[in-house]
Amino acid sequence: MKNSFRSVYRILLLAAFAAFLNLPLRAQSPATLTDADKVEGFFKNSGVEYINRSGAWLVKRQTTVYFFGVNEGILVGGVILAKKANIRMTAESLSEMPRINHKLDFLKVVIDDDGDVGLRFDARIRLLDQKEFNLLLDQLFAGSTTATKTLQPYLIN
Repeated sequence: MKNSFRSVYRILLLAAFAAFLNLPLRAQSPATLTDADKVEGFFKNSGVEYINRSGAWLVKRQTTVYFFGVNEGILVGGVILAKKANIRMTAESLSEMPRINHKLDFLKVVIDDDGDVGLRFDARIRLLDQKEFNLLLDQLFAGSTTATKTLQPYLIN
């Protein structure tokens, strides 16, 4: 019994010592980047012209403004396709929106709290790399053109 107690004690002592040795290694590792820092780096390396406004990013392409933000580890990117006052919300137009979703990968047509129709993506920042970020930008830019053309018959000028 005395020997089994000593064996357990030795194992616990070794585990504690190993944990103690590991602490300085963790303390010396480089500081973790914030989600906003990671996204800023993705934009810098994307080749896309952008504006950073206090952790929100804007990209203007021709007359379209795309917006991006970070919240709780999620990058949200999007664009307003039509303001509420500029689109006829009919059964036909509303049934067209899920069809657009079906055509576009990683994007979804949404109606926001103001009644505006938009297109957006959500991506977990911890899973993003530069290649995936660039792909999401390309899909959002191309998808907004496709969605706007599809919704054109329902737009009010």
